[in-house]
Amino acid sequence: LVRASLAIAAAAASKNDEDVQQPSVRGGFVADAIRSESIGKQSTTSTSAGATDINDPTGRELQPTAYCSCSTCTQAMWDTYAGAHQCGARIEYKSSQWGGGLSHNDACLFVSNEFPTTCGPACHPDLCEATDPPTPAPVVPQPKCGCESCTAEVWYHPAGGSHPCGDRIEYKMSEWGGNLSEEDACRFVSNEYPNDECGPFCNPDQCNLTPEPSPAPTTARPTSSPTKMTTDSPTPQPSDPPVTATPTSSPVVLKYCGCHDCTDAVWSTMAGAHSCGDRITFMKSQWGGNLPEEEACAYVSAEFPSTCGPHCDPSTCDGRCP
Repeated sequence: LVRASLAIAAAAASKNDEDVQQPSVRGGFVADAIRSESIGKQSTTSTSAGATDINDPTGRELQPTAYCSCSTCTQAMWDTYAGAHQCGARIEYKSSQWGGGLSHNDACLFVSNEFPTTCGPACHPDLCEATDPPTPAPVVPQPKCGCESCTAEVWYHPAGGSHPCGDRIEYKMSEWGGNLSEEDACRFVSNEYPNDECGPFCNPDQCNLTPEPSPAPTTARPTSSPTKMTTDSPTPQPSDPPVTATPTSSPVVLKYCGCHDCTDAVWSTMAGAHSCGDRITFMKSQWGGNLPEEEACAYVSAEFPSTCGPHCDPSTCDGRCP
């Protein structure tokens, strides 16, 4: 009985010890939770009140990036897609040697005019609402191609439904397009797209430059000598009028591929992403294989038989038998 009593007393004492320790353990858990919640509130309060990036070791507020000297040309606008490429990528391309080597400002102007509703006023140095220092008086732009009618609107107008007129002319002036002079490049593209705005407006041979005024004709002062009296001798019989020879017809010059059917309209017809004429010209260049004109015409006509095909194929055009 004594041993049983001692065992019961020991068990009761052990249970009391557990009851005393459990509140302290639970109290520790509660303290940890309160401490964690306090730290979270301090972090949230610091971030919202200071509006700074807690990952910035300097503690300074990060400023947005602006381009084209325009506060509105932000990084988000720079990354906006205009067609298949971003506004920023297009501007950087126009600044590169492959895009024309334009200055950053001119590249921004070019792309903003080409995509006025996408990259447009936000990255247009002349139209954006940037608080820049006053610019000097604008320089009057020189007319392109020696034509007053070849304005910026015409220069950026798509020719053939794809590339702008100015891009095509600049390409023909580059080493990849033939290193033509500006006048020859303007003439080439204008003849290639005679029905588009490139045609008459940027053609050095057809554009309407204002001619220099011709001097007024000088009228000779009348002499004071008297007029001689008429004689009574009869007027001689008029001789027969000279016979004018019938003019001979000038020889017809075949313009493209030695074919009458290969007209300017067919030459400018789009075959895929490029016109028939562009494709034939490329095949004649060193990058296309240096083919003779006849072989280049036959190659492209076989590649696009329903577009360039029978009209510009030297073996089948003008009703010839293949």
